Amino acid sequence: MIPIRLPPQSLLVEDLRIDSFSAIEIIYAIEETFKIDIPAAAFKNVERFSDIVNYIDKRLKGKK
Repeated sequence: MIPIRLPPQSLLVEDLRIDSFSAIEIIYAIEETFKIDIPAAAFKNVERFSDIVNYIDKRLKGKK
């Protein structure tokens, strides 16, 4: 896998073309990589790549 850099302001649906199936795959990958559980509702209002990064950061620092 080749790492890529995404601008934080990238919109998941409009810019990155993330559909609902891809979103589930992303959530699963985050859970496996960071050893955290993500409730389904947690990503309900996520629109940008930066929203995902911020969520992971908060979870790893022990905030919900």
